Amino acid sequence: MDSSSPLVSIVLCTYNGEQFLQDQLASLTGQTYPNLEIIVVDDCSTDGTKELLISYASQHDSIKLYFNEHNLGYNKNFEKAISFAKGEYLSICDQDDIWFTEKIQRLMGAIGNNWAVFSNSEFVDWQMKPMGLKLITGNILMDSYKSILMENFFTGHTSLLSRKSMENILPIPEFGFYDWWIGFVCLYHKKLIFHDEVLTYYRVHQESVTQSKKKKKYSITDDLDMQLGIFLNYKRLKLEDKAEITGIRRRLRKRGIINPLFYELLVNYAIYFPKRKHQNSLSKLNFLRKFLKKGTAGIF
Repeated sequence: MDSSSPLVSIVLCTYNGEQFLQDQLASLTGQTYPNLEIIVVDDCSTDGTKELLISYASQHDSIKLYFNEHNLGYNKNFEKAISFAKGEYLSICDQDDIWFTEKIQRLMGAIGNNWAVFSNSEFVDWQMKPMGLKLITGNILMDSYKSILMENFFTGHTSLLSRKSMENILPIPEFGFYDWWIGFVCLYHKKLIFHDEVLTYYRVHQESVTQSKKKKKYSITDDLDMQLGIFLNYKRLKLEDKAEITGIRRRLRKRGIINPLFYELLVNYAIYFPKRKHQNSLSKLNFLRKFLKKGTAGIF
C-alpha cells in the first residue's frame, strides 16, 4: 500500500454470490493501483458467501467485512457500504464481474475534477466466454441531463466516484436504479465523463440482478415513470428543470394511438437516446413506438 496516492475504496455488496465471487475478489486484490481498501457488506447470504469472504479476508488486509443482521435490499445495502468507505474516491463493484487489473489506475487517471467517470464493459457468459458485445458502442453525448432521462447509460460497476459526489448522491433512493440516480445527479451538474475503454468483464447469467429484472414485465408506470419521479426529488433540482421533467412525465403517461411525447423524442433523438444515435430513421421510428408502448427504459 502506497499512502502517497489517494485512497480508493472499492465498495462491494454481496448476496448469495458464492458461484462467481472468488473470481471477482481475485481481480480486486490484484489491482495495480497502490492504495486501496475493499469494503464488503453481505446482505444476509444463505449460501457459502460468508465463509468465502472470511477466508479471503484472512489473506488480504485490504478487505474489510461487514455482515447485515437484516436484509436491506440492493440500493440500501450499497448506501450502507458507502458509509463505511474512507477513501477520497469510491468504486462500486458487483459480485459476479471481473475487473481488469489496471481498472482503478486507469479511472484515477481519467476522472480529473469530475464527480464521476465510467468506463466500458465486455459481455461474457457465465463461463467467461466472450459474447462479442460491449456495453457501450461509440461515444456518448452528455451535454444535458436530458440525455439520461429516458435510458440509463451510467453503470455502477464501471464507475469511479469522488468523495465530493457523495454530498449530492446520498441518500440513495430506496427504489429504482441506484446507478441511474448517480448518473443523473452527476450529469445534472456536468460532472460526469465517459472513459471509452473496456475495463470490466460483465458476466451475464440467469441469477444476475440485471437479468432477473429483464424477466419482469416493465410498463412505463412501473419503471420509467417511477425513475422520473425519483429524479424530481433531487434536492438541488432547479425549478425550471423540475417543471420540464414533470411535463415529460405527464406526457409519457398519456394513452392513445400516438403518445404526445413521440414527436419530441424523435426530433431530439440524439439527446434523449445517446446510446442509439446511429440508428436510421426507420429504426428510430420502430424503437420509439415500442419504447412508448412497453416502457423498457433502464434495462440494458
